[in-house]
Amino acid sequence: MSFPVVRANNETSLAAIASLPQCAISCLLPIASSSPCAATDVAYTKSITSTSCGLPIRDKSRTYVTISNTFGALSAILVLQRFTYKIWAGLDLGLDDWFTLVTLISGVPSTVMNAKALVTNGIGRDIWTLTPSQITNFARYFFVMELLYFFQVAALKLALLFFYMRIFPAVTVQRLLWGTVAFTALYGVVFVFAGSMQCRPVRYFWTKWDGEHSGSCINVNGLAWSNAIISIVLDCWMLAIPLWQLASLHLSLKRKICVGLMFFVGTFITVVSILRLRSLVKFGTDAMNPTWEFFGVGLWSTIEINVGIICTCMPTVRLLLVRLFPRWLGTTQPYHVKCSSMNNANYRTPSPTWRAGSRARGVVDDENPFSKRHGVEHSDGNEAERGHVQVPEMKQARLKPSKAVEPFTDIGR
Repeated sequence: MSFPVVRANNETSLAAIASLPQCAISCLLPIASSSPCAATDVAYTKSITSTSCGLPIRDKSRTYVTISNTFGALSAILVLQRFTYKIWAGLDLGLDDWFTLVTLISGVPSTVMNAKALVTNGIGRDIWTLTPSQITNFARYFFVMELLYFFQVAALKLALLFFYMRIFPAVTVQRLLWGTVAFTALYGVVFVFAGSMQCRPVRYFWTKWDGEHSGSCINVNGLAWSNAIISIVLDCWMLAIPLWQLASLHLSLKRKICVGLMFFVGTFITVVSILRLRSLVKFGTDAMNPTWEFFGVGLWSTIEINVGIICTCMPTVRLLLVRLFPRWLGTTQPYHVKCSSMNNANYRTPSPTWRAGSRARGVVDDENPFSKRHGVEHSDGNEAERGHVQVPEMKQARLKPSKAVEPFTDIGR
């Protein structure tokens, strides 16, 4: 982010200057460029003239706080629901859960700074209505927010990747996911480091606006755009992996559509990331009114992270809803099957199909619902027990040996 010398001219005044006779422009511009006024004096003068001319005071800070607090609270509620349900249901907590929690925890200071620090120091207001200390503080807090954003984007993607690793056990997919994990971790580290060192000295980031301090900065706009573009490409790649796996599974069209729609919820993150690009047009450039113009950057960054957290919690929300409304949404019970004794078995399948020590096809694993767990066991000495299966806590049903039980039933466990 760049804070150039604050100019008194806005778009209206520039248009007025352009309408002046050429002789007046040639006289005015040299005088303006040689003016000894400091940026603080220019801002103060702009404030006085705006007040005297009765220009409206623009303030979008209330909208900023409302959206930030709403999304922050919703994200916190869903993460709390995610952990509460998994602990209550006796499900294991994986790396995807912990990285989601890390993203939420790192978002707490962002939400607090949005509601307190940035609003107090001018986000959503014209810069000439602020004091010099407010402008400096605004830049300082925005610097911290930028670093937190870089970290949160990477942590959120890692949470999704570890979720995929829990449900896609195929060796090829696991290798692709581990490679993506390594790239995403490197992506996060590089941008957090680059962001923290974008200006030399570091404090020049929030002191250069007044033109009274010396230092240098990299192309901050290029840094923001490269981070955003890589993030969007990663999102598309991460969406392609589950859809590729879904296409290769032998599921009914209805089930494929349902599961596909669930994964397409993740596209909301990509959509928000793309919408955020528009706010980056002037980010890090010589914006004349950064506290007003960077409103969109802060807002869309906040929405993007929180929408991502919400999307990662959707599978667990589904499990909770299925448990609450089993008649409408189905069942959350796993499709584990095991051999039962002859006295308890009500149904049989042809014994030649499953030999002693063989495995049943298509049984969904409780911890890995996208894989096919084989849970039928037989005793070598009891030929009569072959083929007897029992579905715990569910109505017993005949399992046809030639038809695999459909996966994707307990997603989110």
